[in-house]
Amino acid sequence: MKFSLSGILLLLFISSCKKEYTCTCTSVVNGNTATSVTKATMRKKDSKTWCNSSTSFVSAGTSASCELS
Repeated sequence: MKFSLSGILLLLFISSCKKEYTCTCTSVVNGNTATSVTKATMRKKDSKTWCNSSTSFVSAGTSASCELS
C-alpha cells in the first residue's frame, strides 16, 4: 500500500513538471504579417529554446518575435 501511494505521488510530481506551452511567433515580411502558433507539452526550462527553434520564420531567415504562454 505504501509503495503504490508513493508511486502515484511520484507520477503526479513528474506530470506537474510538464505542462502545455503555446508558442506564438509573429513575423512581418514585405509588409505582410504572418503568425504561427505551436503547442507542445514539456518542462519549463525547455520551453523557451523550443519556442525560438520551432518556428519556420526563424529558419527562413526572417525576423520573428516569439512569445511563450
